Amino acid sequence: MDYYDYLADINKIVCEDSKVRSGCLPFFPKISKAIDDAMKSNEDVFLYNAMRVCALIALYQPFMDGNHRTGLLMFGVILNNKGYNFDFDKALDDMENHKLSIPIIYNENDLFSYPYEWSKYYSKGSEKAIKGKVV
Repeated sequence: MDYYDYLADINKIVCEDSKVRSGCLPFFPKISKAIDDAMKSNEDVFLYNAMRVCALIALYQPFMDGNHRTGLLMFGVILNNKGYNFDFDKALDDMENHKLSIPIIYNENDLFSYPYEWSKYYSKGSEKAIKGKVV
């Protein structure tokens, strides 16, 4: 599925200027594949894969503004589509107040440490959230 228009629409909600950075368009297929992987993943790796989408958007910065917020909202959309309840307002408020940070991708395989504190923003299955580093 092509998620470009969908992400662009989310970015328009986040900020007024939703122009795409032309230099980052080559990364969009990787972001789109990550969304597909998250939607198709089983319960054991689902939360990690959903968060990976958020981290990739923040890393590759496809939009002129609002990339972290767009990534966070896409994380919530993926969770909501899988039956979780995601508290968008609390997460965005904490991000604005520097109480929530996007995980950092640390190698060529886009692996990162799963920030367990993100579990306070969603419910359903949170007891299955993976603590610590996920490989």
